[in-house]
Amino acid sequence: MLKLDSFQLVDETCSVQNTKNYNLSILINRDGFYFCILDVIKNKYVLSSYYSNPLSFDEQTDFDWIKKIFNKDKFLRNTYNSVKIGFISQKSTIVPSSLFKIENISEYLYFNHEPARYEIIKHNYLRNINAYNIFSIPIEINEIFTNYFTEINYYHQSTPFIECNLLDNKNKLPGKKMYICSYCKFIDILVIDKNNLIFYNSFKYKNSSDFIYFVFNVLEQLKIDPKDTETILSGDILSNSDIYKLLKQYIKNVKFDKLNKNFNYSYTFNEKPLHFFTNLFNLERCV
Repeated sequence: MLKLDSFQLVDETCSVQNTKNYNLSILINRDGFYFCILDVIKNKYVLSSYYSNPLSFDEQTDFDWIKKIFNKDKFLRNTYNSVKIGFISQKSTIVPSSLFKIENISEYLYFNHEPARYEIIKHNYLRNINAYNIFSIPIEINEIFTNYFTEINYYHQSTPFIECNLLDNKNKLPGKKMYICSYCKFIDILVIDKNNLIFYNSFKYKNSSDFIYFVFNVLEQLKIDPKDTETILSGDILSNSDIYKLLKQYIKNVKFDKLNKNFNYSYTFNEKPLHFFTNLFNLERCV
């Protein structure tokens, strides 16, 4: 499991006086807080930042550490052209549009997950599979952000993960691909064939053995030969990690995800592995 250190990569053209021409994207969980800024006029990402949570998951009682980030970071305390916030958790459920009714939204989510006392249920439309992604966010998170931003679009982290990978493969040749996005305590696994969703699920893991087990269990369930499957990695995986070495040992075609070519990116981002940011940057592409 990789624990990232805090960082901020800023292009020299990025200015706090110009945020009304910028789009802000935030990706957050209890382990850390990512955000990036897109200059809409230049179609260029000009800032990427990450703040690690100083507390361990088990020590947390609230989200005061996020309030401290807002007090500290001058870029967050501004007005933006748009604000999109992704919440990272395993608590989500996908429901086909034909079965979806807004009045039953809590029933859908709590059929598979335990209710929490202080949470708000949200949903995203997944137009590439004509379904709804239902998830929850803590009320305290919503209160923090609404203190700073008047209009917010919320997303589950699986929404850009599913939608953008399906969209990017729409005109590709048929053939199964596995996408793996790693977070601090769990992984999202997506299998697609061209622009068809074959499989999506999320798995908790504690070590590299767990990680590899879940990957190969999915391949076995779907009767996919690891020698013939392209596997694309994103999130907090490094090329020198045990996880990556094990994947390379058993899967022939493993590579790190690349950033979308429809945008420009500051050269400062090259200081960090670019696949760290894939899901964060893809929030911009979500409707």
